[in-house]
Amino acid sequence: MTIIIVEKSMLKALFLGDSGYPQENWLMTPVANPRTQAEELYNAVHIVPRNPIEHCNGALKSRFRCLSMTGGALAYSPERVCSIIIACCVLHNVCVHQGEPMDIEPQTKTCTTLTLVMC
Repeated sequence: MTIIIVEKSMLKALFLGDSGYPQENWLMTPVANPRTQAEELYNAVHIVPRNPIEHCNGALKSRFRCLSMTGGALAYSPERVCSIIIACCVLHNVCVHQGEPMDIEPQTKTCTTLTLVMC
């Protein structure tokens, strides 16, 4: 279990990851080859909160190409990358509130306002 300190309070947290990450005691990932009904149910429940996150990540990567791996990874420290991502989220929210159109493919769903919990 990962302990996160937020304003001098400790929280126990679990993170959701996709199948690109290994299962850890603090990171919940889908079961690769579900064999039981319980594993299939776990995967079905696991994907529900991840879908909106994936859509928002796609919207951010579309609006801010520096976040897309197609141009290469952000070659900065984790702290700097976190600041860049936060700045992109803030700018995205400004664009949404100002009605700035997204330059994305028609089949891609757009993201509304992003809520940044922590980085």
